[in-house]
Amino acid sequence: MIAKSFSAFCILLCWSDQVWGDQEDLLRRLTAIMSESPNSNASHRETALVRLLKEAENQGADNTVTAAMLNSLGTVYDALGRYAEAEDHYLRSIAAWRKADRPDELQAVQPICNLAAMYLENVMVGKAERLGIRSIASRLLKQYPQEPLTAALHLILGHIEVAAGRIHDAETAWLHALSIYERVKPDSRPLLAVICNLTQIYSRSNRSSDAQAVGRRGLAIAGRLISGGEAHSLSLYLLCGALQTGVGDLKAAEAAYRMALSLAESTLGPAHPDTGRCMLLYAGVLRKCKRKSEASALRARAVAILDGSYFGELRRHTVDVGDLSPQR
Repeated sequence: MIAKSFSAFCILLCWSDQVWGDQEDLLRRLTAIMSESPNSNASHRETALVRLLKEAENQGADNTVTAAMLNSLGTVYDALGRYAEAEDHYLRSIAAWRKADRPDELQAVQPICNLAAMYLENVMVGKAERLGIRSIASRLLKQYPQEPLTAALHLILGHIEVAAGRIHDAETAWLHALSIYERVKPDSRPLLAVICNLTQIYSRSNRSSDAQAVGRRGLAIAGRLISGGEAHSLSLYLLCGALQTGVGDLKAAEAAYRMALSLAESTLGPAHPDTGRCMLLYAGVLRKCKRKSEASALRARAVAILDGSYFGELRRHTVDVGDLSPQR
């Protein structure tokens, strides 16, 4: 599981008081838009961000302000499954940060992290790796060892290592992420995502005692999150399903994935790529439960949805050597 995050931007600009006031107002409004409830109308948020970005461009806003807005708009398109627009805005944000004078490194890395996560969710491993995640994660671990963003990059790096068959390196990356999240985000979904990934690789590496210990810990955290008011969180049910699968409780995993799919269909719609991914995960556990005909039908629906997405089209018409055989 991959987790993404939005950071409010506090940028020191050496401009006149009037110019700084304009930039401060733009950033304050950006923070307000991105702080809205995740259940708020996505099209309203998109409209507000597009209008704010145009206003910033008309004012000749600093690259740091424009970069922050482009990244935020990218996260909105990402969540809506509009991946071509998300990719474009993330790349424009990265370019804007590179043009900025004395950019804050953590803020400049955020769109790279978001873009890499989106690529991995869509099985574009080569594209994610070519963003330089390995070197960025290593640098941030030395400079910012307590930052959630450092943990998020190691979470992403672990997936890249798994895709390349480097299981030990993946475990090392995820243990770094685990150590950071335990200190700065205990009992959180990002921490749970790391625990889920560790449970999966321990289970697949025949380290059953490790998988059981880590998985049970994750399920305890998930229980506390659900009791604390996150009972309708799609990602939380997906994580629970993966954890239950990792510890061998297929009945509970099937129930968790069934709930996740129901939430995805009702909140995102039946054709959203995330709904397709829920179907694939649910189909996987149904197959493990020997319900093969249901699994096959659900998998066919999922493939149809994902093949129709932006990245599905790319995979059909291009061959990325980096995705087929990542460098070791």
